[in-house]
Amino acid sequence: GGWPFTILVSVIIYFAVGEYSRVLQCILRPPLAPSLRWSHHVISAGIVLAAQLGILTGIFECAAVALLVMLLVLQGNNKPPDGGVPITFSHISSQVFGVF
Repeated sequence: GGWPFTILVSVIIYFAVGEYSRVLQCILRPPLAPSLRWSHHVISAGIVLAAQLGILTGIFECAAVALLVMLLVLQGNNKPPDGGVPITFSHISSQVFGVF
């Protein structure tokens, strides 16, 4: 592989995460905060970079925990206009499964 392969995989993942974010934007109510959509991109690139550098233990666990913490901090402070809860189970599951 090497670095050219890593960069190519990162570009493919960037577009896949963009599509996943657009799907979540249409499905989830209330929609995800914009900063959470960008955090998907950063964490996905970090996973590829860590794997390229030889760090193979705990990458996905750290990424899932980081996304869940960001979900609670960023999305939990947004009150939807209808007065409902800002975080539902579908928000949590989309963040966790979005890593994989």
